[in-house]
Amino acid sequence: MNVVFVENPDGSVQVLVDLGDDGRLMNHALEDCVSSLPPRGWPGNGPCTYWIDVTEQGLADAIATGSNQPFIGGNITLFRLVGGRVEARYDFDDIDDETAESEFIEIDDFRAILQQWRELIVVNAASATAPLGASGRRNPAGQTWFWKPGE
Repeated sequence: MNVVFVENPDGSVQVLVDLGDDGRLMNHALEDCVSSLPPRGWPGNGPCTYWIDVTEQGLADAIATGSNQPFIGGNITLFRLVGGRVEARYDFDDIDDETAESEFIEIDDFRAILQQWRELIVVNAASATAPLGASGRRNPAGQTWFWKPGE
């Protein structure tokens, strides 16, 4: 799998993931659901690992419980565990619609992307000299949507 990490040239030091044209939906879901943007009110400068940490915990919980419910979601996409792989799909499609557009990635590959992404964010945040502006932030910490089994 070819993974390219892109640092914004505009000085915001946001770190994006690019899986190439074959991963169009996966790319969109990573930016929409995860991203390196800090939540509103997050202290510190530059990009943040908060959403990666939330995603890793959600995936670990889904694996532990065998849940196929979404473990992290963004504005229009979500990630869930299906058949031992991570699925990216649009949240406006019926969750049980097997004909809906989706892309899959192996769990270990997904975790490797998150780990590499996290490491690059930590390096970029350490060199950032100012916090990102309000427009460069996501929902407040703890206010993303994802389902926990039994809810």
